[in-house]
Amino acid sequence: MANPLSALLVTPFLLKLLPFLVKLYFKTEAELGCTDETWEPAYDYIIVGSGPAGSVLANRLSEDPHRSVLLIESGPTFHKLAEVPGLEILFPGTAYTDSYKTVSQEKSCFGMPKRQCQFSFGRGLGGSTNIDTGIYTRGSPQEYDSWTKLGLRNWRYELNVPYFQMIEKKRSYYDATHHGSPAVIPIEPDPFENLVTRTVKSGAKELNIPSDASYSGTYLSTPKMIQKDGSRFSAYRSYVEPIKSRPNLRIVTCTQVKKINVFNYRAVSVTVERRGFVDTIHANKEIIISGDPISTPKLLMLSGIGPKKILEKHDISPVMPLEGVGENLVSPICTFALNYALKDKKASELYQDFDLDNIMRYENGTGRFATTGFDIIGQFPSQVYGYNESGHWPDLQLMLYTGGLVTKDGVWAQRKYGIDHRTWKTVFHPYINSPSFTLMVCLARPLSRGVVEITSSHHSSPMMINPRYNDHPTDLQSITNGLKLALKLGNTQALRAIGSHIYRSIVPSCREYAIYGDPYLACAAQTLVFPSTYMAGTCRMGHPEDPMSVVNPQLQVKGVYGLRIADSSVLPTRPALSSAPEYMIGEKLFGYLTNRKPPIYTIDATRPIVSRPY
Repeated sequence: MANPLSALLVTPFLLKLLPFLVKLYFKTEAELGCTDETWEPAYDYIIVGSGPAGSVLANRLSEDPHRSVLLIESGPTFHKLAEVPGLEILFPGTAYTDSYKTVSQEKSCFGMPKRQCQFSFGRGLGGSTNIDTGIYTRGSPQEYDSWTKLGLRNWRYELNVPYFQMIEKKRSYYDATHHGSPAVIPIEPDPFENLVTRTVKSGAKELNIPSDASYSGTYLSTPKMIQKDGSRFSAYRSYVEPIKSRPNLRIVTCTQVKKINVFNYRAVSVTVERRGFVDTIHANKEIIISGDPISTPKLLMLSGIGPKKILEKHDISPVMPLEGVGENLVSPICTFALNYALKDKKASELYQDFDLDNIMRYENGTGRFATTGFDIIGQFPSQVYGYNESGHWPDLQLMLYTGGLVTKDGVWAQRKYGIDHRTWKTVFHPYINSPSFTLMVCLARPLSRGVVEITSSHHSSPMMINPRYNDHPTDLQSITNGLKLALKLGNTQALRAIGSHIYRSIVPSCREYAIYGDPYLACAAQTLVFPSTYMAGTCRMGHPEDPMSVVNPQLQVKGVYGLRIADSSVLPTRPALSSAPEYMIGEKLFGYLTNRKPPIYTIDATRPIVSRPY
């Protein structure tokens, strides 16, 4: 395997300058990643966005040589370094991402400048699957089943399973004759292991936490990753790259879709712009938006589809007033409030450093570069359901981040999470030379609901993003309970035996509370936080008569023929902090478009049975 890491060894002198140099380098490389592909005046299907569902649909729809398919991506071809999982932290804030900030939060983001949390979505072929955690999990079956009350009986878990199975290539299931299928994603266990990962598993045993997921949901174990031999496989790499030479498939990059054009309640064309050149491309059959929970409602509103008051406010003629566009933002949030240092240990012993030894390990698909750093995951119920109607399946995700936020003087962590200088200097800087790890807790099923909204009629204008974190009274209690569980894990005999001790530096905004007591944990959970990019809900599906639904169960935009949405914005809630549901959406929508029924899977006695669901 060619090693793309040889250029990454830097001297300490260059460390502080490195983020700027990386950003400048990626800006130049992104320009080179823009193709000069032309396009025809019309195609049968136009797919806007090359994320998981968009890539699946580009593959499936172009299987029939009589269908013409256009895949439009606003970003460039992604840099090859994105295939190295450990380098995902380089990309936020560069030309390969769309970066966002929330509005100032009343009840969260205290450790960020102006109380504004920041996050990034991937911008380029494959979308965020180039820079996300890479974890693969289907999510809780109960979450899918809960959507039936919204009129989504066909989205029950049991009816989604065949579509999940279509995208899952478990390598142990296949013999050597089954290689080469482009229509699946490789799924392997996280290849990284060190003293901390082994010890955390031992600590979980002390607490009687199962190591296998069950349909009841509670577990803690090594995650499954969308990668092969330590190399990340994005949606584009898995689904589109192997078939990009099909004559009926055209892929254009660095091309912005500015508007969906609707005539007589039918989506007929898209207006695109590339390097100042504006054109209109017609769709003979359907236009499919496959963006994300921010860009998809933005495109709809700029096209005159959305809340009437917002459209009129920005002098956009309403084409189809839909009040749910931009509403119901489901934004899971994570906290890195529990950080641990290891006494008498060196970073090299834990394989934490981005050094020559780990570059050599990556040649064999292991070591620090073969992981995004999230090397143990678990899910748990927060036990506050007596106060809400959320259900009793897990709403918390616990993740061991072995990368260490203070690795390489914390240059990359500060940049990615946007931690303000005072908070960083107080909490993390005292441990800058200590090998560390973090027990992160994510509220995967928040009950608070936010909103996104355009700020003008110009496509380049930023979006107003207000997640309203902790607006629901039980969200803060839920994530605090998660921290309490993580604190117990960090205090197990197994972890104490390796010299693990929790940071004693106090979060500046929480000085009035006793450190690591419940009030302190609640305060820290509002301070040391970052939004998960696995958002949902801003164009949610539902019964056609539901006034806040945007698409029907077949993902058709209500009132507009020939326009569908295939991304996580259609999900009413978030089943998993993973891209797996989006891949499933792509397969399921292809079935709706072609009246294809999913295959019935039978147990093959020659293949091992995996008891743990993905």
